Amino acid sequence: MNSQAVPDVIEGPPVPPPSAVTLFTPPLITPMAAPDTQGLVADIGKDAFHLVLTEAGPLSRAVLAALENQHGNGGPVFAMPDQPFWYWLIAPVPQWEHLLAFRYTRGIVVLPPLTRTRPPGAYWIRVPTTNLVDPAALSEALETASTPSSPTRSNGGLPAGGC
Repeated sequence: MNSQAVPDVIEGPPVPPPSAVTLFTPPLITPMAAPDTQGLVADIGKDAFHLVLTEAGPLSRAVLAALENQHGNGGPVFAMPDQPFWYWLIAPVPQWEHLLAFRYTRGIVVLPPLTRTRPPGAYWIRVPTTNLVDPAALSEALETASTPSSPTRSNGGLPAGGC
């Protein structure tokens, strides 16, 4: 048995601390298309779109219903069967402050093929048209859907045959 003590300080060149950019750079989001069909690789960024994640299930269904009730169109949103999120493509905004959703402002995402509206693989809940989701409308819909007395929250908000 070795009786030498392990030193408290390891000799060698100093290691610089991680930069602020490294600390706050979001990981890449890559919901993959099924192997037989390729999705579109898109850059998330200030000039294209931002990606907002909400919890899949009743909350996201209620958010979509509230968006459609208030604004007529929910905008592009997709999901993956094995992931606990819905992915909303929103117009870029300088700030996003909502506790029920997380916003990615940069990275790479693989969008599902426009023709895929159900599993397997990533699929569109609302296929993109000409408009991204309005960030203010999404925030308002999140507030509406998260209110306990919200009618869209009580029944999931989608008609029969919804997502």
